[in-house]
Amino acid sequence: MNLRQYLQTRSVSFRLYAIIIPTTVLAISLLGYMDGRFAMRMLDSQVEESSIRIANQLSDDLSRKDAPNNPDRVRAWIGELVESNFYILRIDIYHLTPEGLTRWVTSSSSTTLPLTVDEMTAIRESRLLVVPQFQEHERFLKVIAPIRSATGSSGCVTVTATLKQSDLVGEVHDKIALFLLPASVLILVLMLHYLFTRVLT
Repeated sequence: MNLRQYLQTRSVSFRLYAIIIPTTVLAISLLGYMDGRFAMRMLDSQVEESSIRIANQLSDDLSRKDAPNNPDRVRAWIGELVESNFYILRIDIYHLTPEGLTRWVTSSSSTTLPLTVDEMTAIRESRLLVVPQFQEHERFLKVIAPIRSATGSSGCVTVTATLKQSDLVGEVHDKIALFLLPASVLILVLMLHYLFTRVLT
């Protein structure tokens, strides 16, 4: 007995349920996909707001006249911030010197000096800068807050955060939707086809 013969032997209510169920699954899948997109935007927004708050707080503290000037003390300070905020990858503090922009303290163990084009822009324009980044299939957010002095910007604080958490949420929702959406659409199309070509004729 093939699918067409099987459906013809079923009651009308069974056939209606065969349409209602995949329709419901389709609706739930679409809502789940939209919810995943919304959750990603919410998580991105939370990471951005927290990173901006931390960068502004650090720049304000370092702009004071009694700001700490011991690199080891500052390194321990920003190291605690990185450890207590899982989304923060690194914090860099730059000083502006006659020779250019110099990295004064960093929470990173890497000896590679990052590009400082965005930092120079934030210092020159004396404003907070939020720069989205994408490297090796992962999204990052770089927040740069100028350190202000009586003569202008004397450096900046750079907070680099990862958006991996929101990407993982989106990936889970995408995988579920990738399975449920085609399956529910296929079943719905088949049920509608047999209903309207066999039951109603």
